[in-house]
Amino acid sequence: MIFNKHSVKLAKGKTLFVVPFGEVQSEEEYPRLKKLVKWLEARREEGNSVLMLGMGDYFESPSPSDRAAINAAKRGFGFYEELARDIMRIYEKRTIEIADILKPLTGDVAGLLRGHHWLSFAQNMRADLPADTNQLLAQLLECPYFGSTVQLTVLVNKIPFRIFASHGYGSARTPGARLAKRLRMRDVVLDAHWYVMGHDNDKVVYPTEALVGREYLKQYFSGSGSFQRSYNFDKTEGSYAEDLLLPPSALGVVIAQVRIKEKDGKPKLDFHIST
Repeated sequence: MIFNKHSVKLAKGKTLFVVPFGEVQSEEEYPRLKKLVKWLEARREEGNSVLMLGMGDYFESPSPSDRAAINAAKRGFGFYEELARDIMRIYEKRTIEIADILKPLTGDVAGLLRGHHWLSFAQNMRADLPADTNQLLAQLLECPYFGSTVQLTVLVNKIPFRIFASHGYGSARTPGARLAKRLRMRDVVLDAHWYVMGHDNDKVVYPTEALVGREYLKQYFSGSGSFQRSYNFDKTEGSYAEDLLLPPSALGVVIAQVRIKEKDGKPKLDFHIST
């Protein structure tokens, strides 16, 4: 688990927009990601602050089974060096492509989590590359690489807004099961303002309250949405989601809006999270 702090200086009367993004997984959906980047740029031009958080699965493949097949090729000897280099070049290019889309927000990406879809780079063949596509993307965006989970403290005018984030796991079918996974995150970290998990393409937002002494602590539990269309219309070949009859993806992102308000003459966080 990574512990990270990110400081934001918020102008009076302005808003910090925090947007987790992940489950892109298809170049066909890049135009929608570009629209999100442009929307955040517009909010920044209005004098607001923006912050993105990578939730993993920035490409469709290689999946865990794909990586196992690559590693096991030719009875464990691996592919010939030229083919291995070609595969690395393909995913280096894809990483650069998505980094170029996100480049306008360089400096406003808090960091990147690892998902299930990524490629390892063979250091003995390409010493100029980091260990995998996740770390290369973080390097290109000049942001930290968080790995599996992160406790991210966003200091908004020095007031902490605490996020506990994980790429996630499993493929729960019912709304209750998908929410339950998020609620269990509080079994790990007690005092986050926002618990956010990706992976299953859900876009749920569930608010609750906890008592800390005499104070109410507002907490949100959410899925981070998706850019991946799980059902292919007018095609005989269905995706894995269609084969398993999984619920359709909840397309789009969740957005936290964080402001500073005065209470009893003191600055206080005011935050809301919505789809």
